[in-house]
Amino acid sequence: MESAIIQDLLPCLLTHYPIANEIGIGGISMGGYGAARLTLKYPQLFSKAFLISPAVWNIRHIPNFIHDSIHAFQDQDEQTNWSVNLYDMLFPTNYLSSHSSKPNFYIESSKEDKVVPIQDVIDFTQKISSNQNKVQLITDSFGAHEWSYWQKTIIPAYIWMIDQLTRKE
Repeated sequence: MESAIIQDLLPCLLTHYPIANEIGIGGISMGGYGAARLTLKYPQLFSKAFLISPAVWNIRHIPNFIHDSIHAFQDQDEQTNWSVNLYDMLFPTNYLSSHSSKPNFYIESSKEDKVVPIQDVIDFTQKISSNQNKVQLITDSFGAHEWSYWQKTIIPAYIWMIDQLTRKE
C-alpha cells in the first residue's frame, strides 16, 4: 500500500487536482496503523492523520487469530504469515524524528476493544506526543473493534480533519 499511495496515488492527485498545501490521511484498524506509519515516515507529505481503533499493538498483545488471518507482515525468509520482526521493524513510532514537520493526530479507540487493547493505543499516543506532535486522543467507553463502532466514530474524525485542513493559522 505504501508504494501505491506514495508513488502512484499522490503524484496523480497532485498532477490532476488543485490540492492544498496540507494533506491529511486516515484509517481504521490496520488502516489506522498504515495512516500512522505513512504520516510519521513522510511528515513532509502528510500534516494531519486520524486513526480509529488503530492496530498499534504492543507485540506481546497481538492476538493469535491476527497472526493467522492478516498477511500484511509476511516474511518470505521466515515463511510465516506474520513476522513479529517485520511488524516491529515497520512500527510507526520507529519513524519519529526531529524533522521540523510535526503532523497532528486525532486518535479514537474504545476501552471495550478486545482486539487492540486501549493501553496499547494510549502508549502509542504518548510516544508520538512526546515527539511534540499534537495529539487529540478520545477513549470511548462504548463499542468494540467492529463496524457499528466505527460508523459512529468516523463522523467526528472527518469533522476534525476538515477543521484541521481548512483552519487558517
